[in-house]
Amino acid sequence: MPLGNTNISSEKRGCSRYAFPLDVYTSNKEENREQLCNIGKGGVCFRSPDFFNLNDFILFHFSTRKESAVEDVNFSILGRVAWVDNKEGDLNTYGAQFKFYNDPFSRQQYSKMTSSINQYVAYSSAYQRN
Repeated sequence: MPLGNTNISSEKRGCSRYAFPLDVYTSNKEENREQLCNIGKGGVCFRSPDFFNLNDFILFHFSTRKESAVEDVNFSILGRVAWVDNKEGDLNTYGAQFKFYNDPFSRQQYSKMTSSINQYVAYSSAYQRN
């Protein structure tokens, strides 16, 4: 399964973003209405039919897509909407910056996210070499 360009430009960001094949949920874990554009250790870009305002806080839930070759991924992270783009069909595009705090939940979720992204980058690099 071709992965395409896994490293997304980071000209305005402090870290790289990746087109990681994850499902993302922002409001209802039973219904996946959001589309992940890219994710990095500092934030996420996604499309959603839901409306969010600048500076809204969102609890993101990420999990492995069924067709993914990457091991099981499941983590939740708090984010703050940093920008909103015009509607594309019935979806708005958003950028959110992750917010981590000095508490056990934040540390655990950051560790899960970092491990998942590192695994994906290693897998993508190995796949592209073959």
